[in-house]
Amino acid sequence: MRGNAGIDTLTIVNSTIGGRLNAGRDDDTVTVQGSTIGNIRLGTGNDTLTLQATSVSGDIRGGSGTDTLNLPAGTVVTDSSFGTFTVVDGASYSLTSGTFALPSGQTITYSQFENGSGVPCFTRGVRLLTPHGPVPIQNLRPGQLVRTDSGGDQPIRWIGCRAFSAAEIRANPRLAPVRIVAGALGAGLPARDLLVSRQHRMLVQSPIARRMFGQDQVLIPAIKLTALPGIFVDDAVPGVEYFHLLFDQHRIVFAEGAPTESLFTGPEALRSLGAEAREEILAIFPQLAGGVQVSNPARTIPRGRQQARLIARHLRNAKPLLAENWGAGT
Repeated sequence: MRGNAGIDTLTIVNSTIGGRLNAGRDDDTVTVQGSTIGNIRLGTGNDTLTLQATSVSGDIRGGSGTDTLNLPAGTVVTDSSFGTFTVVDGASYSLTSGTFALPSGQTITYSQFENGSGVPCFTRGVRLLTPHGPVPIQNLRPGQLVRTDSGGDQPIRWIGCRAFSAAEIRANPRLAPVRIVAGALGAGLPARDLLVSRQHRMLVQSPIARRMFGQDQVLIPAIKLTALPGIFVDDAVPGVEYFHLLFDQHRIVFAEGAPTESLFTGPEALRSLGAEAREEILAIFPQLAGGVQVSNPARTIPRGRQQARLIARHLRNAKPLLAENWGAGT
């Protein structure tokens, strides 16, 4: 089975492909659920492969771009460069080549991958802007209104959380949050120190973004911002509790005044959630069970190399991530 030339989104559910699954050229997103596949080959672009309850009798190979392999929580990975680790909810990881043992017990060989993504989320204590002012995220409940940038005040459809101890963070440093020091984004934001998971995306609004992408605003994962002053992985936290916030659509909300994203129900996000949380979300949005996203991203999400170039240009030119004319949510 082969994808087309150009950008493809391919979802395979409850199927058997005895031969090779080939992605096309350019940037492809491939999701395989409840299926049996012979071999998987990605193309030459920046591709994303997500496996869910799937058996692969051969091997999996990325391509020449920056490729992402999202695996089920509980998968044990043995990577030639990064050693042995277990995939957990809320974590990201780096890859090169090696093997992984699925929770089902099957061992699969992979090569030519660069990373895997976890679910984006806020930490306990972060204050989100509501019609009644900033409210700590742990005090919010489904049905309560949260202020968004373009849809007005929107009701929360689902909120979930998961805690990790200091010992768990020491055992898996990828669980440590990113700390964004007050004012580090520009325009005086965030108003207080903000802690988010590594893959949680922050909004960047700047002339540099417009020159690169043809629009002022894009979403960039927090871990990509750590090259900038005042933004770093805080591995000294005495444990962390991550919260996930879901609306009818992917939204831009305001955490400590800074524009950032709600949970985006793409396949990798749902894949990284625990079974109970995933079942709750699917009960609210049953269309997600078939691989259908609730909505498109609230803003453009550049590819990995573009993200790195954007941040490098901001650093080189000493320009803030939020231009001084940013006014929403402050």
